[in-house]
Amino acid sequence: GINAVNDFLNKYKSSCPPSRTVKEAQKFVSGTYGNRFTLKGDKPLGVGTIAETFLAKDNETGNDVVIKMVKKWVSLDKLKKDKENMLKSLERMKDKIKPDEYDYQRKLVDELYGAWSKEVDLKLEAEAAKTLGKYAVNYNTVSPVAVKNNIFVMEKANGVQFDKFTQYLKDNNVKLTKDEAGDLLRSYVQVFFEQLLSVPKKGQKVIVNRNCHRSILTGLIISGAEPIWVCPNRIED
Repeated sequence: GINAVNDFLNKYKSSCPPSRTVKEAQKFVSGTYGNRFTLKGDKPLGVGTIAETFLAKDNETGNDVVIKMVKKWVSLDKLKKDKENMLKSLERMKDKIKPDEYDYQRKLVDELYGAWSKEVDLKLEAEAAKTLGKYAVNYNTVSPVAVKNNIFVMEKANGVQFDKFTQYLKDNNVKLTKDEAGDLLRSYVQVFFEQLLSVPKKGQKVIVNRNCHRSILTGLIISGAEPIWVCPNRIED
């Protein structure tokens, strides 16, 4: 029962370190939004490779919100320099690997840092959230509250975090049967995939790179979207 839920959480839980304490994050947020938001708790809600999120109170409305910010050691300039160093290292290996392998690795670096560069711009995520909400049918989406100076404020979703829910079950000596735990995990995964399948729609044409990740292929198959395959060249300039 509960052990199955915990195993699932531990398998997919992020282990990325935060870049700010709550106090440091509060100072960063206040520099842009003044006294509007007060951070809550003693640690981030979540931490990823590029960004971190914190729970806060919107002092104008009294509602809880989630504030997402790029890690303090991450920036477009830093990513650009890291990419340049990676390409220099690859260039030094050029004579030791096959030409097609070199081209593949070069494209891989371009795509990887291209994706990270988009993640750094939280305005894009706010726009994506609006699009997701537009097409949502079987679930509720959280709406953007504000985005300024790359600090993205969004509504807090209803409910509690999964790990806090399992702790509640332990504290109150509630034991889930195997079937109940299975239903809980299925519901969690179902909502996740419903979000993925909201965009695109069945029959919608989607431009896809020929060497995309297999997860993209799976999404195309499940959603019924029609891919338009492309293999773009890298522009040296």
